[in-house]
Amino acid sequence: MILLAGDLSGKKVVDLGCGTGRILRLARKNGAKQVQGYDFDLLGRVFCAIYPIPCTKKDFFTADLTNFDVIFTYLFPEIMKRVEKELWEPLPAGKILISHQFPLPNIKPDEIWQKGIFKIYKYIKP
Repeated sequence: MILLAGDLSGKKVVDLGCGTGRILRLARKNGAKQVQGYDFDLLGRVFCAIYPIPCTKKDFFTADLTNFDVIFTYLFPEIMKRVEKELWEPLPAGKILISHQFPLPNIKPDEIWQKGIFKIYKYIKP
């Protein structure tokens, strides 16, 4: 997933449903200027705190994500419908969304990476 994001140097990266913060740790290691996670799971947030990765217990649909350059997701199809409508549509041009396994339902991805049954979708906001 990190490789599809391209050069993260100086970028602001957010992971929606970040779990243990693994993607954000890799983003930071690859030069991201700022990382932020959102997750309701307490255990995941504890892991994030160990590293330390900022992880907020907050509904990301209420957050302003227009500040972030790259958005990572691994969210189920029903949630991706909301991501498309509520988060993707208001994003400014040039922002990147990378989704593991589940695409935005009505947007053609700019790139698809597949290995076996796993797919990763990359979208660049026009």
